[in-house]
Amino acid sequence: MLPIQVNEAIQTNFPIPDLNVEPPDETFISLGYDVVCRPLGTEFGCSPLSCNQLAEKFVVNRYCLLDDASAAFELAFKMESLGSEPGPYLIVEVLRQKTATT
Repeated sequence: MLPIQVNEAIQTNFPIPDLNVEPPDETFISLGYDVVCRPLGTEFGCSPLSCNQLAEKFVVNRYCLLDDASAAFELAFKMESLGSEPGPYLIVEVLRQKTATT
């Protein structure tokens, strides 16, 4: 998750607390980036790319995700004007552990 949030096209810092976890190692691959809403301030809401069919208006991969962080960053600023759920919005990278076939 990027340490920013976007609400009504305004970017603010989103402090991520220090967590006592190991970062993903080379057995993980990126599936892409998503812009998710967090309307109640404590939990993730939905992904407007899939929940509001915004994936029909943007280039997404087979996982309904954006391929790069810059595209997700740009989309975060457009969400409210596109009629999706209210923000704020967070940008997250979705990872998957490699399997023997990937």
